[in-house]
Amino acid sequence: MTSSATPTSPGWRRARGLLVFAAAAGVPVLLALYGWRPTPAAPLLLVVWWALLVALALLVRAALAIGVVENESPVAATAARRLELELEKRHILKAIKEVEFDQAMGKLDDTDAAAIIGRYRARGREVLRALDESGTQDDADGKGAP
Repeated sequence: MTSSATPTSPGWRRARGLLVFAAAAGVPVLLALYGWRPTPAAPLLLVVWWALLVALALLVRAALAIGVVENESPVAATAARRLELELEKRHILKAIKEVEFDQAMGKLDDTDAAAIIGRYRARGREVLRALDESGTQDDADGKGAP
């Protein structure tokens, strides 16, 4: 996965060029505002100007990177989704064990524990169905487990 906000991408190079120009143009603009006789506050204003430009550069880079993924194959997307489902399955099993432990310790009464466990099991069934479907797709593509 590569994002288009890399330092060599055209969008970032263009934005970086504009920011360098704005940083360099800030000096004569500031001097012109002070009538070519800078006061002690002028360097401070210049530093603030450059800090704003750096913040703008970071915002531009982040904006260019949002949601941009190149060359992601459907196989990689399916594998990533399967990994997410496996992780969610483990989290659900762990949560059920925690609720059962809390019930055994007397922190939860039986009706609350049953309701919570019921919700976790319902989501667990959905996750298992999704895992089965993705496994079936992998088998149909010839990429399933031997």
